Amino acid sequence: THDWRKFADDELVARKQFRYPPYLYLARLTFQRGSTAAAEKAASDWMQNHQQPGLELLGPATPSIGKQAGKPLSQVILKTRQRSQLLAAAQDLPRDSTYDIDPISVI
Repeated sequence: THDWRKFADDELVARKQFRYPPYLYLARLTFQRGSTAAAEKAASDWMQNHQQPGLELLGPATPSIGKQAGKPLSQVILKTRQRSQLLAAAQDLPRDSTYDIDPISVI
């Protein structure tokens, strides 16, 4: 059947349980380097330097699109209740790195 209300209710329960929007804010950070190892190291180094209370860091991981312009990518997902933490983190990214606040996809 097409019980959209039940689907929405179930989805909200799962999103709350796994700490996804609308219960938290998300950002996806992408690190682009000349090799997979270098991209993963850049992401790991960034994560080690940005541990803070209230900011959950997931990764690093290779995104579904593993390369951009022929260069390997690694990504980190940030979760927090304070949007300002995402914005502050995004301002401190190394060269050849990008961020997406409220990403449509995190795969």
